[in-house]
Amino acid sequence: MRISQALIKKSVSEAWQHTIYGTCMRDRAGRTTDEEHAKITGLCDRIGGGDSAGLYRFLTDKYVNHDYIRTAYGISKDKLFRMKREFYLNWLTFQPTFSAFRQKGETAGKAKE
Repeated sequence: MRISQALIKKSVSEAWQHTIYGTCMRDRAGRTTDEEHAKITGLCDRIGGGDSAGLYRFLTDKYVNHDYIRTAYGISKDKLFRMKREFYLNWLTFQPTFSAFRQKGETAGKAKE
């Protein structure tokens, strides 16, 4: 994981960046609580909108990079990294609503065909 100095300047410490990253990686493997899963998918839905599936995949799958996301989901590198920054910045304050709770394994949004 690459630490973002820009996020540190905006009060997301290195420790929090590691925590968020680890939680996202565990979600892909199905090892998060329902609340953590709801937080991740809820934030992806709120920040990503129609691009939430691509954002979720980028944040939770260590085997994909921005080139894959651009090809598979049609999201530019700049937009993807802006959404990732917003995801991290909103992590501490976002509270998922009851409707954000989903079945384990269900991801945010739908992939573009």
